[in-house]
Amino acid sequence: MLGYTARTFERMYRNVNFFSTKQQKLIVPEFYVLFNGTPALPDESVIRLSDSYITALPENSAEIVVKILDDGYNKDKEILKRSPTLHDYSRFIQIVRETMAGRSDKDAAAIEAVQKCLDEGILTDFLKLYGSEAVNMAFTEFNYEEYIEQIKKDFYEDGKIEGQAEALLEILSELGVISDTLLRTVLTQDNPETLKRWLKLAAKAKTIKEFEASIS
Repeated sequence: MLGYTARTFERMYRNVNFFSTKQQKLIVPEFYVLFNGTPALPDESVIRLSDSYITALPENSAEIVVKILDDGYNKDKEILKRSPTLHDYSRFIQIVRETMAGRSDKDAAAIEAVQKCLDEGILTDFLKLYGSEAVNMAFTEFNYEEYIEQIKKDFYEDGKIEGQAEALLEILSELGVISDTLLRTVLTQDNPETLKRWLKLAAKAKTIKEFEASIS
């Protein structure tokens, strides 16, 4: 959470002058982890970055508090009642675990799990598209090397996106004052194709308002 938050703030507040004597206002971050692994956890618990510190937490140190919500399947669980999508995902994982437990023929088990989900009306649209492939992906063995390669690709894409966002804001600054809302819209956009399209629209726009209307 610490690294992710730092990178996100860096993107969102790229144009903020933190050397100013005026205090800068930041959006308040809230941290959650949805957990459906084993063994089950309490419905709601809290972990802190400082739990990993070797020594006691001094006053002038970094702290992040993360709320963990256990969304393992239980039809009476409050968080699952509030979100039908989360309920279906949680039930999907439970069905997959139960169906694949102790089975040597994983492909046959995956097909059976999909059918059980469809019979219950669980994630029907998604499973009709991806079927047993989705089940197999949910239980693919974690590969550290592949994970590192993906992280490298993500950083490359982040750099590409940040460059596009910076260029877009440069063009927009020539058109007028960029509102906080528009600034957040640009800096939180993570689709490079969308940013590329916005760059073309910004180049044609005569005012900020015209640009905002073209992307709404």
